[in-house]
Amino acid sequence: MIKVIYSDGCSLMAGAEHDSWRINDDTGFEECDTVWPVYIQKNLFAQSTMFSRATTGSSNYGIARRTIKFVNELLEKYDPDEILVCIMWTSLYRTEFRVDKETNENRPRNNDEVNFISILPTDNMIHLNQKPTGELADNNYRKKFLHSNKLLKVSDSLYQSMNRNLNFAYYSYSQIEYVNLFLKSHGIKSLQCFGFGCHLDYKNFVPTADVAHDNYTRQIAKRCEEYDIYYVRKKFAEGFYEWAGHSHKFGPGLHPLDGAHLQWSRQMMRKIG
Repeated sequence: MIKVIYSDGCSLMAGAEHDSWRINDDTGFEECDTVWPVYIQKNLFAQSTMFSRATTGSSNYGIARRTIKFVNELLEKYDPDEILVCIMWTSLYRTEFRVDKETNENRPRNNDEVNFISILPTDNMIHLNQKPTGELADNNYRKKFLHSNKLLKVSDSLYQSMNRNLNFAYYSYSQIEYVNLFLKSHGIKSLQCFGFGCHLDYKNFVPTADVAHDNYTRQIAKRCEEYDIYYVRKKFAEGFYEWAGHSHKFGPGLHPLDGAHLQWSRQMMRKIG
């Protein structure tokens, strides 16, 4: 019997722009009543507790790190068969850095994510003084934040000098495998999906030069395909974000809203049986 549902991901999973989105004053983490794991809870496991650590701006590194940390803590209280883990993996092109002392005037009180900072592809646009996509991004604040944490030049180098799809693919897949091996070793059930179709694009990463001739990346990508991470199988693979774009409403910051999550939850529930 499932007694607790652990949820993790980026802003797509946190419910950014939903009417019910909020920051929990006690934990400092984001909560939302209209994301797909909550719909699954209400429909299938009404007596369970929801425990979400999905974080806006997160990378797959952050998702993996938090999942291992918090699920280990849940295992101190619950048996493995009482835990359901729900993950929506985010963009391959994000990464995370650990800083000695984070400077962040907007960090929510009590949130223990301090000193872990994700770098986003749009950070390169900010450094080039271009406007990021979506109306919620404050590029001036983001530029100041990165600079104060000595990461602005790192971002510039990462997305210009080192911008090979292969690099991002290999390291992001390694985080996905890391979590799945952990869950498997403990016998913990999970429902996972891809937030973006780019996760499945490794076969198109300049195949004659990159993944097709890189044994490590090719093999880890194949293994990740076997972990039953859901996406919509079309000519070009669609994660939650691309799928939602066909018929569902987005907020001004380009986040799919509750209607998309409700429909997606029905597809995810089919995986439970």
